[in-house]
Amino acid sequence: DKEADDTNVSIGDTVTYTVTTRIPTYPSNATYKAFNVGDTMGTGLTWDGAEKLTVYWSDDGVVDEAVKGQVVTNSADHYSVKTGSETKKEGATFEVQFNYDNLIRDYSTAKYIHVVYTATINEDAFQEETESGITNTAYTGVHNDPYDNGSYDDDTQKIEEVFTYGITVNKVAENGTTPLTGAEFKLYSNATCQTEVKFNGSNGVYKYDAGQDAPSVALATDGSGQLKLQGLAYGTYYLKETKAPNGYALPGDVVTITITDSDKDGNLDVTTATGSMVVQEVGTYAIGEPGDDPLDNIFSFKVKNEKPDFTLPTTGGMGTVAFTIGGVILMACGAALVLFAVKKFKAEG
Repeated sequence: DKEADDTNVSIGDTVTYTVTTRIPTYPSNATYKAFNVGDTMGTGLTWDGAEKLTVYWSDDGVVDEAVKGQVVTNSADHYSVKTGSETKKEGATFEVQFNYDNLIRDYSTAKYIHVVYTATINEDAFQEETESGITNTAYTGVHNDPYDNGSYDDDTQKIEEVFTYGITVNKVAENGTTPLTGAEFKLYSNATCQTEVKFNGSNGVYKYDAGQDAPSVALATDGSGQLKLQGLAYGTYYLKETKAPNGYALPGDVVTITITDSDKDGNLDVTTATGSMVVQEVGTYAIGEPGDDPLDNIFSFKVKNEKPDFTLPTTGGMGTVAFTIGGVILMACGAALVLFAVKKFKAEG
């Protein structure tokens, strides 16, 4: 068995993994007695190293507080942690290679081994274009025939995926297709817009800053009027426009964005964008299937900007803003969800 302690993560978060496997039983005169436990991590995970790895033993396969006191001594007598070319499985991130005879000698009542280790979500986790997932594959390697070295086999078990999400903002003109450039935003985690969510990036693509100590930057749309905010955990966020395109007034409200995944399985619940600007729902909501184009699953609504209290010196007529609020789910197969909202800006010329 294998599991992750949290499936809802942001870039920079640490995830603890536990791989539980039964200790094989070899005859006393067996020639080959391999017992290895390893993990092959995807590009979105950075292994935290052997110093963050602990091995426990139990007689029932359950990890509880009592088991956490039953640590297998980290020494060459019992096991060693290998990486690179020293692993038996090609491409493995790491591999715990047990000394079988010493293990069963010193832990004679043990029936199960629990390998606990951590990894950090890195900036490669959110890869919307390829829809690759934040996933990793654990394995146990044993000799199926203890008298035949060629019988070695590593049984792979995909560990529970963890997910991160994104928000995409599209600025378009009134016709719904012509992009509007020059807008800037900031994202906050509280309704008073005091706690800013920090990002790194440029040219319309920004990734969540792991330490949240990056300098405050304007989240500017790209040349096509699009802004992508990546690597977020689900939750509630507040999007505030800080600079409007030329000819348009700033809205007097923020958009409250709620991204929910109650089952923590990568299938979003109905995700919403609310505020006084929302005036009409014009679409339907659907959860995507693995491999779907994110744009195939749409929840659209119109939002209206407050009429300015002054006459603009120049006018570009009426325009709209389309908000795409998406939970782009990163899995091995890449289920995806995108939500659209439209916001109308009016100005008097």
